[in-house]
Amino acid sequence: MMRNGITRMISLVALSLAMIISMLLVQGGFKYDDQRFNVAVVKQEGFNSCTVGEGDKVFDSGDDTIQLNFGTTYFIDSESDVCAAGMKMAIQATAPPN
Repeated sequence: MMRNGITRMISLVALSLAMIISMLLVQGGFKYDDQRFNVAVVKQEGFNSCTVGEGDKVFDSGDDTIQLNFGTTYFIDSESDVCAAGMKMAIQATAPPN
């Protein structure tokens, strides 16, 4: 039982890293298994509590491009147990150096 939990956690961490690498390589796009996961853009409170709030946007195509504004953008999987297991990230976008 514990082995399955560890395997699932490793899979979630690997997928999180894959999402970050994909985002960097495909100019802001998220590529993921749309049968198992989604990407929600949430406020900081939703990020902290792993909840999607009113007005938050959920993407579920498996191949999404999301415009980043300056500041911090928070991403989670809308399934709270998946998010609580670590499927979330915050990206800080700043202006390029002069």
